[in-house]
Amino acid sequence: MSSSKEQASISQVMCFLHEWDQGNKTVRSRMLSDFLAKNTGKTCPELELEFAQVASLFLARLTAWIRLTYPHIWSCFVCALKK
Repeated sequence: MSSSKEQASISQVMCFLHEWDQGNKTVRSRMLSDFLAKNTGKTCPELELEFAQVASLFLARLTAWIRLTYPHIWSCFVCALKK
């Protein structure tokens, strides 16, 4: 059984993801800025701990949003990865 701390962490992440899903461009931009300020320099395992083992759910939402909102930037990013 999960500890109360784990349950609280999961609840916090689910609220974060819900806010992202319901947010507009302004809300998501603010959330991304906050995320970067708080998590710059963290490793993948550290992000997984921060996001209750579901960081990939947020990162999938983030990449989809960038791809749809900023198609030119996304295409440049994809081209850079191919090099």
